Order: sequence, then C-alpha cells, then structure tokens
Amino acid sequence: MLRIGVDVGGTFTDITTVDEKTGEVSSDKVLTTKDPSVGVLNAIRQVKIHLSDVKVFVHGTTVAINALIEGRGPKTGLITTKGFEDVVEIGRSNRSVFFDIFYQRPQPLAPRRWRLGVTERTDFQGHVVEPVDVDEVKRAAEYLATAGVESIAIGFINSYVNPENERLVSDLIQKQWPQLEVTTSSEVLPEIREYERISTTVISAFLKPVVRVYLEHLEGALIKEGCRSGLYVMQSNGGVMTSQLARLRPVHMIESGPVGGAVAAQYIGNLIHQPNVIGLDMGGTTCKGNIITEGTLPSTTEYWPAGYMAKMPIVDILEIGIGGGSIGWVDKEGFFTVGPISAGADPGPACYELGGVEPTITDANLVLGRVENLVGGRMHLNKERAMQAISERVAKPLNLEPVPAARGILDIAITKMSELVRTLTMAKGYDPRDYILCVFGGAGPMHGAFIAAQMGIPRVLIPPAPGTFSGLGFLCSDFKHDLVNTFLRDLSKTKSEDMEEGFRRLEEEGIETLKQEGFQKPDISLLRSLDMRYVGQAHEVNIPLGNSTVLSKLRGAFHQKHETTYGHSAPEEPVEIVNLRVNAIGKVEKISVRYPPTQGLPKQKGRREVFFPEGDGWIDCPVYERSTLPVGYQLQGPAIMEEHTSTTVIPPLWLCSIDQYTNMILERSK
Repeated sequence: MLRIGVDVGGTFTDITTVDEKTGEVSSDKVLTTKDPSVGVLNAIRQVKIHLSDVKVFVHGTTVAINALIEGRGPKTGLITTKGFEDVVEIGRSNRSVFFDIFYQRPQPLAPRRWRLGVTERTDFQGHVVEPVDVDEVKRAAEYLATAGVESIAIGFINSYVNPENERLVSDLIQKQWPQLEVTTSSEVLPEIREYERISTTVISAFLKPVVRVYLEHLEGALIKEGCRSGLYVMQSNGGVMTSQLARLRPVHMIESGPVGGAVAAQYIGNLIHQPNVIGLDMGGTTCKGNIITEGTLPSTTEYWPAGYMAKMPIVDILEIGIGGGSIGWVDKEGFFTVGPISAGADPGPACYELGGVEPTITDANLVLGRVENLVGGRMHLNKERAMQAISERVAKPLNLEPVPAARGILDIAITKMSELVRTLTMAKGYDPRDYILCVFGGAGPMHGAFIAAQMGIPRVLIPPAPGTFSGLGFLCSDFKHDLVNTFLRDLSKTKSEDMEEGFRRLEEEGIETLKQEGFQKPDISLLRSLDMRYVGQAHEVNIPLGNSTVLSKLRGAFHQKHETTYGHSAPEEPVEIVNLRVNAIGKVEKISVRYPPTQGLPKQKGRREVFFPEGDGWIDCPVYERSTLPVGYQLQGPAIMEEHTSTTVIPPLWLCSIDQYTNMILERSK
C-alpha cells in the first residue's frame, strides 16, 4: 500500500510516494498546468502507479493563495451589525507596509456596495440585547442575491461569546437562498477582536467556492482513475485534514504547500539528532524559510496573505519572490534587481524553449555551467537562449558581458535569500552559526553553500530528492485542528473550574472532529494553551499547559515567557487570560522512510566548465550522479551533483559527505 504526497507549486507539481511495507521513497515532478488538477494527474501518471494501490493521498496546493493574490474569486458580500460595515476596510487604521511610498492597500474582498448592516446586538457578556431584524436580513440577502453575489460572510459584534444571532441569519439565508455559500465568523474564528475575526471570515467566504469547485473536480478525477483512499489536504498549521473539512475551512489551507517543507525539515532534523535547523525551500517562483529551534517548529496566529488580515494558526514561514524562474531585470532608472516577477512554468525561463524571453535565475545558472538539464535529463535546457536573454535584457543595459551579468543575477538572489535567513535568525536573537541549513526545492541545492558562506553557517544539509522534499512532509504530518475560544478573565479572579469547563468544551469538539476523520481515542492527543497578557496590552503571549490547569503556576510562567519573547517583564502588573486554545491531534503511524542504498564507487557522468567566484573563475569540474554516492563517501569540491529532482553545486573549499540516511552534508574545509 502506498502513501502519496502531491505538492502543486508555481512552476512544478511534485509527487512523492512511500511504500508502507518497505519504507522505500520515490518521487518525480512535472510542469504545473493552468488547471492544477491536470498537473496532479500528470504527476501520478509519470510515476506509473495504480491509484487503487494508494492508501493515503495528501495534497498541498496553491489554489487558495493564488485566488487571493489574483483576486480571482466569486462576488462576496458581508452582512454585519449595523454601523460596522466598514470594519474590514478601516482595519487597525495603520499601514502594514511602512517605507514604500507607492504602497496601496488591496481592494476589499467584499466591496462596499455588498457590505450591509442589519439591526442586531449582543453585548460582551453574550446577552442578546437587540434581536435580529429578520425583515432587514431578508432584504439584504435578496439584494445580494440579485446583484450576483455567490458567497456571504456573516460577522456580528460579540458573536464569539454567543453565536445565536449569526446562526439564525445563516439558517434563514440557507433556507431561502440555497444557492448562496454562507460563512459565519463564530464558526471560522470564535475569538475577540472584530476586525481580525470578520476579515478572516470574509477571506474564508471568498475562498469557499473556489476551493470547493477545485477539490470536487480533483476528487472526481481521482475516483475516475481508480482512487479509493479519499483525498486529504495539508493545512497551514502543519497538520492534515479531510477534503470535506477543507471545503468548509478553506482559510486554513492558504499555505498548504509551503508548510510541507517546514514539517519535512523538522522530520529530517529529528532523524539526524540536529535540533536546530534552518529550512530553505527554493522552488520555481518563491523561496520559503523557517526555523526549528530545539526541535520545535514555531507557529504564529497572525498572517497577511496577499495583504489581507487572517487570524489563524500557521507555521511561521517567511516567503520572498526568489525562485528558479525569478526574472533579472533593469528598470528605467538603470537599477538592477531580481524578482519578485517570475516566468513561472508558462512560458518559463528562456532556456525552457517554451516561448519565454526573460532572463531568470535558472538561465544564469545555465550560463555559468552550474546546471545543464532538469528532471533527470527529461527537460533539456538551451544555453544559447539563456545567453541571448541575459545579454539583451541585462548585460547590454548595464554595459556588461553576459557572464558577469549572469553572476550578478545570482549574487542578488543569494543576497536576498541570505537576508531571509538573517530575518529568521539574527533579527529574532538567534545565531545562525548554531544551526544547520537544510536546503531543498528544485533550485535550493544550487545555492545552499553560497548562502551558508554569506551567513557564516558551518554546515548545509541537502536531503535525498530535495526537489520533492515538501511531499515527504505531507506524509510525515499528523491530522491537526486548532480550536480557540475567548475567555477574558483577570487571572487573580479566575476560577479553575470555569477554565476547566472551557477547555472541556473545546476538547469535545476536537475529539468529535477527529472521530469523524476516522481516529479513535488512543490515537488522539489534546494539547492545551492560554493566550495571556498584562492588563492594557494589545498583544498576547501563548503559554503551553499540561493536561491539568494549575492557576498558581500560570503567573510565573507568563512572566518568564514574556521576558524570553520581548526581553522584559513586569511581575508587579496584573495579568489577564484572553483565549483558551486546544490543539487536537490525530496521530498518523510514522513510516521509517528508506532511500535505496548505493554500493560501489560513485559514477562520474563527465566534466564541464563551471564558474566559481571563489576560485579563478572557470574551473574544469567533475559531474556526478548523486544516486551512485554510497553512505560514508566524502568528496572535495568543486563538483556538481545531479539527480532526478535537483542539482547540487559544491563550491571549492567545501567538503561533501554522505550520511547514513543518504543526506548530503556540506562543510566548509578547514
């Protein structure tokens, strides 16, 4: 029986399969298609498996985030408490981008003409002080339906403490206008702060029809091809959920693709007993970074996809527009930069010979001899086209030769990725020299050593099949659901039985959800935590708890966590609890993955001229087939390692070793 993980990226669609009996891993990649589901089926056909043999199918997709970025979604409306129609546009009355004078906030997903207020009111204690005006609701819903609105968000004030009015309106609309999608804030985010709650609800309403159509189409195609396992979707929090739940909670799959790599980096770090890992995933369009400290993958609850506020648990990932397809360009003022514009998969870099004419990072690597082909030689790259694109679009405007221009493209890209690593580590008080840099993605291993050299990181890890590494993360992930409810109390006046009752309700909801996904109690784990703050603060600190709630220990734990996080604490100040959180986990049986071992001596495929700034420029460099490198083998750079999903560049003065798990470990020579 097989487990399959499929990751749809901006340029390539990656597939990873694991045999449950042997643990053997195989992977491949195909170009992403305009209809992503077609690319998924192409990837399945490429690895030549029968879907009837598949036990678990986990999918990560960019469908949700692309819909937000492109504004490609249904007409979306909002019904809210009268007087609060503009909350999603006013926001926090500040700028999320400070130093860009040309910055413009994105247009609201629910335009003003489709944001309607109705008479209703619930106070902060949950008492309904003004019932819903049903006639107003009917008029509002009829107006939206007549205007062609397909999806409606409902967000009332204080509904996090009492959702009665929201449920009444939702039931009324669904009964009389069944063609409309309805999303309530009390289901999406039963948490204090109306802007964050309503904004997240509007995002979910905007995405719901897009995600539903995509998943239904993909599931239908998989079933037609013989798949009987059901479809599971990667969440932004690093867990998995069923496709049925994903249709109801699409906001939780906005970053479903990138988090797979973060989970896989954590997995590989645990495997080699390396608790501190910097994960760097460079694909065709973007570069994603995350940090793992003492084996822990940090998360955050505040996220701004495409400039919109989404309050939800998400693995803490930073992303920049640097990938193999990122374009090097010179603006009208003569400034030279790389990205964030990407050539994508269609037409792609100039060297793809698919109609692209813009010079990209892949073209630059080709001109410098660092890469020759993609996907194990299945995709040949045209060096003349790459040279022509760099010469015309970069070299001539800057009065340079093509090779220095190509080097400039890579220098800028590496500097930008080094800045990403600096933001993940030094900006948060961590020393990057205490970490190992795990680079993956199709383009990552070509640049890992150069980034490490700039940041002073002593070791670089390139896992097996790095180009499809995120898919492995999908198959290492448990099912996970984050449940929250506001519990605003002064800590000194809080009763433990009240808190216990609040946690119990959240735990019951989590257990019921996991049971519907096929888990039994022995495989269910429940983790409690609290959001706490000093009275008067506008932000909280999350305090993990055990199974019991000991109030006497909470104050000290909060002061200590605040000191660690912000560098100061105020033990004399009063403390309050803001939210109760429960992390409900359905534990998936872990497989000891195994990559086929190699016997004998490495196979040298040939030699070619490669440009290295560390040496004398062009060096006659050996090229190896990575799959022929046996465990324990060591190789002194410079060298090029080619494999089916990626190419690794080992610069001069770097030593490459193959560990017992067939990872490549690069270390700077003494």
